[in-house]
Amino acid sequence: MIFGIAATIITFLVIAFAMGRQTKRNKQAAIEDLKREKEKLARTDIFTLVMAEIEDLDLRSISGAADLQPAVLLQAWRDNSDVADRCSDRTHLRFVVTDGVDPDTATADDVTLRCEGDSSSTETDANAASGETDD
Repeated sequence: MIFGIAATIITFLVIAFAMGRQTKRNKQAAIEDLKREKEKLARTDIFTLVMAEIEDLDLRSISGAADLQPAVLLQAWRDNSDVADRCSDRTHLRFVVTDGVDPDTATADDVTLRCEGDSSSTETDANAASGETDD
């Protein structure tokens, strides 16, 4: 009987020791994963995110976008998203900078997105300006 109790205690201690080591390994692996994630996040800054979104939206392919700063380009796109939605063809879109403002120094307030050469967009804009609707 004493042998059975001693064997049970030894078995319990071995299992507890093994589980403790496994927990320690799991914690160490989690810490290493966290370090890798932190390094990855540290390398990703806001400028990288802006550039990735500009690339995803393919904004540089729109006329007038070449000389605009990335943040200005993205903000102008967001501010004028309704124009892009109404425009029937993306090739008709154009970023326009306010007269007298250099595109390199333009701010989001100086840039608008227009849909040029698109009759459906032009009619919608004209009707909105005059207060008429298509009945």
